[in-house]
Amino acid sequence: MIDVSRYQTGQCNIAIVGLSKNAGKTTFLNWFLKQVKIPKIAVTTTGRDGEDIDLVTGYKKPKVFLPSNVLFTTFDSVLDQNATRLKALQKLPFRVIGRHIWLCETMADIQTEIIGPVTRREQEDLGLMFRQNGCEMILIDGSIDRKSICLSGSISDIALVIGASAGNLTQIKEQAEKLQLYTRFIQIDTADSEYVSTDFGVTTIRSVFGNESAINDLFNQKPEWIYFPGAITDQSWEKCRNSFYHTPSKIIVNHPINLNIKPSEIKRFLNNKPLYTRSHFPLKIVAVNSFSPNNEHIDREVLLSTVQNIFTDIDVIDVTKPVLKLL
Repeated sequence: MIDVSRYQTGQCNIAIVGLSKNAGKTTFLNWFLKQVKIPKIAVTTTGRDGEDIDLVTGYKKPKVFLPSNVLFTTFDSVLDQNATRLKALQKLPFRVIGRHIWLCETMADIQTEIIGPVTRREQEDLGLMFRQNGCEMILIDGSIDRKSICLSGSISDIALVIGASAGNLTQIKEQAEKLQLYTRFIQIDTADSEYVSTDFGVTTIRSVFGNESAINDLFNQKPEWIYFPGAITDQSWEKCRNSFYHTPSKIIVNHPINLNIKPSEIKRFLNNKPLYTRSHFPLKIVAVNSFSPNNEHIDREVLLSTVQNIFTDIDVIDVTKPVLKLL
């Protein structure tokens, strides 16, 4: 059960991300928009959402259903097709597949297609425009990767959608457990740098990969803390594992998802000492979708209980059978 009352006051930016492609983000978006009662909401996406057919997989995609008084971004062709239901507000400087997108407002309930900027910087700039137009809540259909809007400090909440398209239960459990572990990282203030840094100073090392020997030497200096700005993968972790486990230094990453190693390794580390991050992973809602577009569905109750056992302190809902504390 999810209580949406905490979203009724104050500004918030919510990034909707999927555990995999075709997880059910649009289904969650449609469900969520029916629950919240906020005077003005903004919706955008990374690229394209609500098209008839997924251009990558070829699967049929659900349309986005927007209520009236919602701001969103799309192509001028969508505006032309819905002249009586949409109000054009502004031609934006952002382009998607070579075409400008428009900021518009729904004048009535509408089934539509959303087109949004693809870079994090452009999405942050768009968020400021939404705020200037009086929007209290901004919903962004995004993704989980190192260049995504979900890593931005402007995001207050992350809503994760776990669909049957992510694989079998074992595969889903492993991926979900890693994200749950990311929520355990402790946010800490430290100077941002594109280089590996310590309390002794900034090094000339940009990436752990290929510099594992130098990283081990750095650990041997026993600094108070070591900051890693980029990704740490399984391959590099294997070469530096002993240093990471036995160092007295605080380990600080730019963002939890930069520690892209096996969940078992992260769990083992966290069971012995904290991990720190400059940017938190504000996972607040988890939704499950037992439907798979390739017909490899998972039993609804089994998927729900599996995910609830992983995220014991986060709201988990089933968007195909919503259970909600209504206001």
